[in-house]
Amino acid sequence: MTEGKPTQLPLLVISCDRYADLWAPFFAIFFKEWPDCPFRVLLGSNHRRFEDQRVATIPIGDDLNWAEGVRRMLECIDSKYILIFLEDFLLRKPVDSQRVAQLVNLAVERKVGCLRLVAGLPLAFPPSRPVPGLPGIGVIDKDEPYRVSAQAAIWEVAVLRQLLVPGMTAWEFEEIGTMLSSKFAQPFWAVYESAIEYSQCVEKGKWKPEGLEICRRANISADLSARRAFTPDELVCYFKTTEAACLPHQQMRRAVRHFVLGEWARGLTETVGLIRAAPLNPMPWGVLLVGATCPAVFSLVQRYRLRRRLKGIAQRSS
Repeated sequence: MTEGKPTQLPLLVISCDRYADLWAPFFAIFFKEWPDCPFRVLLGSNHRRFEDQRVATIPIGDDLNWAEGVRRMLECIDSKYILIFLEDFLLRKPVDSQRVAQLVNLAVERKVGCLRLVAGLPLAFPPSRPVPGLPGIGVIDKDEPYRVSAQAAIWEVAVLRQLLVPGMTAWEFEEIGTMLSSKFAQPFWAVYESAIEYSQCVEKGKWKPEGLEICRRANISADLSARRAFTPDELVCYFKTTEAACLPHQQMRRAVRHFVLGEWARGLTETVGLIRAAPLNPMPWGVLLVGATCPAVFSLVQRYRLRRRLKGIAQRSS
């Protein structure tokens, strides 16, 4: 892997004033676990500033939507590449600056569109296959779910900007951005083992117990008057409900992907499982019929859905 000093690029913590109560614990833990961070640290906000000489605040004005906010932040930054974070990513272990610097240099030298720096987290799935000659690094193929995510990553700014369709939420950025990413010639890569270990400590605007525990171990107080916390039972119930809603959709996507790749037996297995779970649901029957007869139709349907989603976002934000 590439050695030497890190390419000089900024580390942008994407945030907004509604999450200003997280800034103090985030940066206290960030600099505790990464005291020798070699990158210029920036914080994106609306109007408020974080008073710390190690952090430069970028106030962008009123909060319109997530994608537009990030685009405005990027307009204030003169850099071809950037490392992005979110304000609720609380570091769990010391960061190896040398390893991160090597990954930055690699991304810049190989002209990578995105190099994801974490593995094993939700929506940070393993790479599709290894990059030859680069141990620990893998390619994220164009048909992989969540090829685009808001997890910590090194981005080519021009690529990131094109994926930030004005009006998008962070969740739409991940879902629709993944579909849009197929048009780029630049590769999308990811690590097999996290270079930066953190926990995403806020869910649906509320503290998760693990986030409060990270703060407690660091002797940092979280402002529970600004946002309440999940109880352990509430969080378990929330994740069970979310998982129950998401699993069939994920299984459907896997089935479609197998059919498109010509993996008929695997597509059949996934689809039959869906049919057994909900025999009156017409969707898996339709996937089975198209997958068995003309899987190319799936690409047409996806392009149609993408156009409809983009049109809906444009109408919503106008």
